[in-house]
This record gives sequence, C-alpha cells and structure tokens, in this order.
Amino acid sequence: MISFNLKHLLLTKTNKIMTKKLLIFIVSLMLALPLSAQLKVEEEQSAPVEYRLQSVKPVYVFYNHNFWLGYGIMPLNDLIYSAADQFNDIDGGIKKMGALSLGYDYRATKVFSVGMSFTYSSNWVKSGNDKGTLSFYTIMPTLKFNWLNRDNFSIYSRFSLGLMNVSGKTNVDNEKYSVSTIMVQVSPIGAEFKVGQNIMVFGEAGIGMTGIIMAGVRFCF
Repeated sequence: MISFNLKHLLLTKTNKIMTKKLLIFIVSLMLALPLSAQLKVEEEQSAPVEYRLQSVKPVYVFYNHNFWLGYGIMPLNDLIYSAADQFNDIDGGIKKMGALSLGYDYRATKVFSVGMSFTYSSNWVKSGNDKGTLSFYTIMPTLKFNWLNRDNFSIYSRFSLGLMNVSGKTNVDNEKYSVSTIMVQVSPIGAEFKVGQNIMVFGEAGIGMTGIIMAGVRFCF
C-alpha cells in the first residue's frame, strides 16, 4: 500500500512537472512567434526597396483647329523691287513693309494639315517726281506636314499655291491698275514650340509671298 502511494505520488509529481514544462514551452512559443514576426517585418522594412521603372511612351496631343498670325521679312515682291533698286538706281528708293499673314489650318492627323492663308504686303516707290504705291493681296490654300513631333515642339514643312492680286497707283494722272497672277510659297523647314496650353510660337524659312523668314503665334483648339 505504501509502495502504491509512493508510486502514485511520484507519477503525480512527474505529471505536474511535465505539465508545468509543457505550459512554459507553450507560453515561450507564443511569445516567440510575435517577436519573430515583428523582427521579420522590421527586417523587410529596413531592407532596400528596388523600384523597376517602366518606360511609358508619351502620347503626342494635337489640336484640330489652328489659327495663326505671322510677320515675314523679304517676301517675293520685296526681293524683286530690291533687285530693281540695285540695278536701276531708282531715285528715292523703295520702301518695304514686309508681309503680314494670317491663316487657319485644320490638322486632320498628327502629320497632315490643310488650310488657307491670306497675306498682305506693300511697296512705296519714288523715282524723281514720280511716286507709286503697290499693294499685294495673296490668298493661298496650304498643305502642312509635321514630320517630327515631340511633347513641346514640332518640325514641319509647308507648301502653298494660290492667287495674288497687285493693285497699283501713281501720281501721274492718278493712274490706277490691277493685275492677278499665280503665286506660291515653299517653306521647307519650320519649327513650332508650345508656350501655353493652347498657344504655340513658330518660325519658318522659305521663299514666296509670306517671306524668306516668317515668325508668329498659333492658337490651337
């Protein structure tokens, strides 16, 4: 009987010790798991983050309706009368105003535009006592090719063909005359730069009635 009680006591003490150790192990495990997770999170947060940049091709935005105003130097009439002044030594010389142009372009695609332009120019001629005034009115359909397009600028070429009317008046018997002829403008190179949401400035080089150099502003809608 004593032996049984001793054996029972030993088993009971052993069970208590095992239970206590098991509880300690479970509590330690429960405490260790959050700590391990926290350390892992901190390690991930402190680790360097790698960013992979993806190249996104910018979308070129253009407006269909373009109204423009420009001023050109040495239109064709100025070139002709400047040459006449040099070779004929006209007394009093020739005064030139350049060319004032305005127009509208409809940009059908990113590359191709079609439109219309109007140009006015004038010359004042004096030779001795004779005086004369020449006025040039030119209206031309226009084709424009924007062959290089970027976010804030574009490179283009322009070709125009139309009709020019020349009206003249002299102080000799107040004589007046008017004549019309075919006129052309070829501008192989031009550039336009965006300076506002709907505003661009431009400059182009060529030959014809808008001038060998023309610069101006374009309003886009």
